[in-house]
Amino acid sequence: MAEVYLIPMGTPGDVQPFIEIGQRLLARGHEVKLVAHQPFAQWAARFGLGMVELGTAAQYQRLLDDENLWVPAKAHRVFARKLVVPTMQPMYDLLAAAQAKNPDCVVLGQTMALGARVAQEKLGIKLLTLHRQPAVLRSLYDSSTLPFLRLGRLVPTPLKQMQYRLLDALIDHTYRPQLDAMRAKVGLRPVRKIFSQWLHSPQGVLCMWPQWFAAPQPDWPANCVLAGFDVQSGGEVDPPMELVRFLESGDKPIVFTTGSGMKHGRSFYQQSVQACKLLRRRGILATRFTEHVPTDLPPEVLHVRYAPFNWLLPKCAAAVHHAGIGTLAQCMAAGVPQLCMPGIVFDTADNARRACSLGVGSSIESGQYRAARVADLLRPLLEDQTVQAHCREIAARIASSDALNVVCQRIEQLEQAPN
Repeated sequence: MAEVYLIPMGTPGDVQPFIEIGQRLLARGHEVKLVAHQPFAQWAARFGLGMVELGTAAQYQRLLDDENLWVPAKAHRVFARKLVVPTMQPMYDLLAAAQAKNPDCVVLGQTMALGARVAQEKLGIKLLTLHRQPAVLRSLYDSSTLPFLRLGRLVPTPLKQMQYRLLDALIDHTYRPQLDAMRAKVGLRPVRKIFSQWLHSPQGVLCMWPQWFAAPQPDWPANCVLAGFDVQSGGEVDPPMELVRFLESGDKPIVFTTGSGMKHGRSFYQQSVQACKLLRRRGILATRFTEHVPTDLPPEVLHVRYAPFNWLLPKCAAAVHHAGIGTLAQCMAAGVPQLCMPGIVFDTADNARRACSLGVGSSIESGQYRAARVADLLRPLLEDQTVQAHCREIAARIASSDALNVVCQRIEQLEQAPN
C-alpha cells in the first residue's frame, strides 16, 4: 500500500486526532508518517508512526510562548508568522521528495497545511484537506459565529458578504506575499481568497464533526464529507498514579482546562480553585504549564500536567474549558456537562454556541470568568436532570459512529484513484 503522510497544524490537541488516524491506518496495513515539529517525534514513535520533522522544538516553543496567539485580534498573524509560513516550503519539498519516491502517496493535511495544497496544485500529489471545526467553512446561510463579525440568521446577506470580503482581505494580506512568492518559484500564478476558496483540496474535504452538530450548507465546498467527531481512544501517556488515587478518594470532581497549548491562564486557574471552594466540590486543574497554577492548592484540588480525557472525563461530574473543538467533543462523548469559556481562539465562540444549543452545557465570556459566576453556572449543570439526559443522548450518538473509519476509507479511495 502507498505511504500516507499526516500533517496536523497546531497544538497537541490538533496532533492527537492525527495520531489516532495514523494508528487506525497502521492497523489497516498502511505505512504512515507524521509530519510535525520535533516535540511530537516521541509521541509518534510510541504508536509506531514514522516521523518527518517539519520544524525544531525551539521553533514550536516560540509559537506557544507568544501570548498574542491567544488574542483573537492578533492570533492570525502569530499563527501565520510562527507556524504556517515557515513550514510552507519545507512541507512542499518533503512532499515533492515523497511523491518522487512513491507517486501514489496520499496526504491528509489540516486546514492551514498550505505547503501541501501547493504541492497538490503543482505536482498533482493526492491530498485530502481535513477541517476540525465548522468555523473554518464560510456560509451565507447558517453562518458560524466568528470574532468581530455579525453573521447571525437575521443579518442581511449583503452585510454578511461585505464582512466576508473584509475577512478575505485581512487573511490575504497576512499570507499572500509569502505564498505568492513560493508559488512563483514553482511556476504558479498568484492566488486570492486563500482561506475561503483556495485552501480546500479539490480532491476531497473531510469535516471532523457530525451533521447534527453543524449541517452542510449550500455554499460549502461540494466535496465535503462529514466524518463525525474525532474523539480520542487513547492518550500520549498513561494517567499518573496520583490522579488515579485522587479519583478513588472521593466524589466525582470538576475538571478545568484551557487546552493543550494555552500557557497564559493564570487567572482562569485561580478563579477555578475559588469556584470549587464555593461549590464545596473537588476539582482537577489539567494543564501542561505549571507556572500559572496556584502554588497553595487545597487538598480538594489536584493539578495534573496531562491525563487522557477519554479515561478522565467519564470519572468527572462536569468540565470547564476553553471550547476548543477537541475538548468539547470529548466532553460530549463522555456524557459530561460542560461550561465553556470561549474567546481564546477564533473557533471557540462558534463551538460553544453549538454545544449550548444541544442542551449539554452553558457558556461564560472570558472577561466574566470569576469564581462566584462560575459557581452559579455550574450548579444547574451538576443538578439539572434535563441537562444530564441531553448529555447521555449526545454521548450515545457519538458512540454509534466511527469517524476514523470514514477518514481511512476516504484515504484509501483517493489512494486507488488514478493520478
